[in-house]
Amino acid sequence: MHLVILGRSRVEEELEIAVTDAMDDTQIMAALKTIHPNAKPVELKNRTARLRRILTARENLAQLRANAKAVDYHAVDVTDPEAVLKATSRYDRIDGVIHAAGVDRSIMIEKKSMDDFNLVFDTKVKGMANVLAAIENKNCRYIIGFSSITARFGNEAQSDYTAGNDMMGAMIQASALKTPELTYKVFDWTAWAEIGMAAQGTIEAVLKEKGIAFLPVAQGVRFFQEELNNPVSNEVLIGAPPEKNPAAFDPDGLLAIGPFLDTVEKEAGRDGLKFKRLLEADRDLFLFDHARKGVPIFLGATGLETMAEAALEYSGAQGRVLEVNDFKIPYGIKLLKNRPKHIEIYAEKNADGLIETEIHSVFTPPGGKAPVQDTLHYQGKFKIGTDSSVLGEISVPALSEFKVDAQWQEQIYQPDRLFMDGLFRSVEKLASLDEDSLVTVVQWRPGREFFKGQTYPEFATPVVIMDAMFQTGGILEFFTSADVMLPYTIRKVLFSGTVLPDTPYFCVTRRLAQAGDTKTYHMQLVEPSGRVIIDIQDFEMVRVDRLAEEDRLALSKLKLETA
Repeated sequence: MHLVILGRSRVEEELEIAVTDAMDDTQIMAALKTIHPNAKPVELKNRTARLRRILTARENLAQLRANAKAVDYHAVDVTDPEAVLKATSRYDRIDGVIHAAGVDRSIMIEKKSMDDFNLVFDTKVKGMANVLAAIENKNCRYIIGFSSITARFGNEAQSDYTAGNDMMGAMIQASALKTPELTYKVFDWTAWAEIGMAAQGTIEAVLKEKGIAFLPVAQGVRFFQEELNNPVSNEVLIGAPPEKNPAAFDPDGLLAIGPFLDTVEKEAGRDGLKFKRLLEADRDLFLFDHARKGVPIFLGATGLETMAEAALEYSGAQGRVLEVNDFKIPYGIKLLKNRPKHIEIYAEKNADGLIETEIHSVFTPPGGKAPVQDTLHYQGKFKIGTDSSVLGEISVPALSEFKVDAQWQEQIYQPDRLFMDGLFRSVEKLASLDEDSLVTVVQWRPGREFFKGQTYPEFATPVVIMDAMFQTGGILEFFTSADVMLPYTIRKVLFSGTVLPDTPYFCVTRRLAQAGDTKTYHMQLVEPSGRVIIDIQDFEMVRVDRLAEEDRLALSKLKLETA
């Protein structure tokens, strides 16, 4: 990579005093006093801060130059259009831009001067405009703006910083509409730990006093890398409730909502939370792509997702789902006659630090005389964290290779065999097969609304791909037993990495055991490189039917031919 960095600091110039790593700020200020005898303490303090910034910039440049192909640094004020144009004109091609410049002048608005306001605002807004103008005809592929959570929530003493970041985001969004073939991203960051403006002495102290949760560097880098792979969103807000008083962050519960959660409330007499959701055909369009004998059924994968969202909300949305343990489906959820169904989702931490979740449906008989019917449908224990374990790599087994008739998907996705289709037609290839193993190629191709008005919801787990893995177990049974199977229990699911849309993965399924009406499998979702990103251990499916003789499938029926 060839990096071109524009920064205000003149890092290449000789420092006005010799500074060593052993010197603290008091010693630097004393040395500056000898050459600026009439300087006031605040001026000496500002000069010391500037020296520190230059030294830090030099260290960072040295690290970058040790790892990058080339690193060019230009001392440029990004609000100066001629200087920005001059610096960028040296390069025939610029692949991407990250506009991360920012200035802080946190002063209450009644004391804030117009010059202070303009300095902060212009760094974001004029800087963005100058960069956009300078990269015309440079074949740029992506534009990234580093904004702030203040652009969406505001912050006292930062009216300029809030306005500047909000305007910069609007400029990037406008450019995204004009040139949709390019990638545009706005990151509304919270305060970073250890680095950046928020990590500076007094600012850091004030934010910590307010209980602001600082973002660890490694976690922020991971968020950044993952979001670059998101093909849909232009803007992402990254923050967390204040550590001292999380409820004050969102007193009305407006943000405690996932795709499968409507409302949240504190459980009386318990430490847990209760979420509510109304499943209804008009909104939950995905239900029509998972129906048996005309009755929409809530999927095992959507049940897991619903509980995952509850576990994340309970944990304060700190991190991601790392593990699911003891997942069970005691009783499936059906929408008989397409009638809406009220479900309640419970989340509470247990003694092992896992978040135990359950999904119940609640039915109140008319007239109010009969007791309320409460049915348990799903259970699971979730581990939420920031660092996922590496699941290793495997060699995708080459059990057999074959060509498949062009109509094989129509034969697989037939209501009496796999009673899902449409959004969940995600098994794209049958790669290899024997009596106890099946390898498929699975992919999520968003193209239709999952919910009314939502084609690409932000899920906590890869719902469609999880369902595709479950399907692979069912497909294995078509060929080997003619049994129709449904998910029942899972001992453990491990997640490592992000599952992307419009990206093919291998699903490796092995049958481990069978007893009575249940069969147990081991399933792994694998990148083409062999890296495992989902590991489903001891997945038990239960037989709900046997295919009629005319509906049974064999390899010969699918016209599979040895390659």
